[in-house]
Amino acid sequence: MVNSKGMSYPAINGTELGRMYITIPNKDEQKIITAYIKKCSSLINDSIEILNREILKLKEYKTTLIDNAVTGKIKVS
Repeated sequence: MVNSKGMSYPAINGTELGRMYITIPNKDEQKIITAYIKKCSSLINDSIEILNREILKLKEYKTTLIDNAVTGKIKVS
């Protein structure tokens, strides 16, 4: 944001962008970074899968609860 111009929508022009230096990690570092990202992505995907299963179970429980209340199997006060 140091080189950006403007208040509500900061931007950078092509000349300033061309003057910037970008550090590119060597191949070994790239492999380490990639492995770390894959590991984190896997953990995130596993968590999403678990949460989706829990949501499904809660929806099933809700349906059963409503059915039991409507059919008089449980008392609702």
